[in-house]
Amino acid sequence: MHIYLYLSFALFALTRYVLAEVIDANEVERFCYPEEHKNTRKSCECSNENAPPWGIRAINIDCSYKSLKTVDFSEVLPLYVNTLDLSWNSVNEVPTLASDSLRVLNVMHNNITSITNKKFVKVTNLRELYLGWNSIQSVELSAFDELAHLQVLDLSHNNIHALGLQLFRPLIVLETLDLSWNRQLNETENIQDQDFYRTFGVNSKLRTLRLQACSLTDLVLSEKAALVRLDLRRNMLEKIPTKLPTNLEKLDISGNLFGTISPAVTANLSAVLSELYLEDMPRLQSIEKDAFRTMTALKRLASRIVVD
Repeated sequence: MHIYLYLSFALFALTRYVLAEVIDANEVERFCYPEEHKNTRKSCECSNENAPPWGIRAINIDCSYKSLKTVDFSEVLPLYVNTLDLSWNSVNEVPTLASDSLRVLNVMHNNITSITNKKFVKVTNLRELYLGWNSIQSVELSAFDELAHLQVLDLSHNNIHALGLQLFRPLIVLETLDLSWNRQLNETENIQDQDFYRTFGVNSKLRTLRLQACSLTDLVLSEKAALVRLDLRRNMLEKIPTKLPTNLEKLDISGNLFGTISPAVTANLSAVLSELYLEDMPRLQSIEKDAFRTMTALKRLASRIVVD
């Protein structure tokens, strides 16, 4: 009798384990990657959608919060994959991936310390690449080779303290670049006294540049650049950079070290600037009466000090 009960319990436990690990045949397509864990509860969840503009089949793969390591990810991605989310895992380097259809790759909130050369040459159709919230210290010069279609690059919240010359040159259609919260980025040679675009090979058609909390004291940007949004919040600026794009519409210089805002300080701001943020300025004592007189397009001014 005892043997029978023991065997019954063991069979029950084994059945529960198998059910927990193996996906029902009807759900196979939901758990399609990575190959090693395919169709088990350790697999990533795959969802189908019809991608624009022609309703072509697209697969979005969610591998977040799986405690997966770099070695767990198979190189060849499923057909029609559109987005791949590897965030919040235990990835210590970007896995080598291969796909003609992948458009969005998210590797945020991992343990990556470097981006090596030619890491993305097998996913050349990427449009968006998110590498923020890691521990990246170095980015090799050819790291972004073959990413001619990339439009968004996020390297924020890392430990980058040196950008290589012409690092972003392969990114010929880049529209958004986020380098915020790399607190030692100011140690990069020429980043504060040479043209940012020419020095690092940034596409002149870039629309958004975010450089929050990079310990910068100055910045030089091409006046002819198409930049529309510039975020310099929480740096070490004591004055507005003297060279800024003439098309700039939104500027955030909150949290810097300005003592006063005067007409001389704002003289070089774009005539089309419509939004200016001056919040949380620890040393700012006053904003002079005519400081914004020439800024005829200004629609939003955010400031938390008493104006003289």
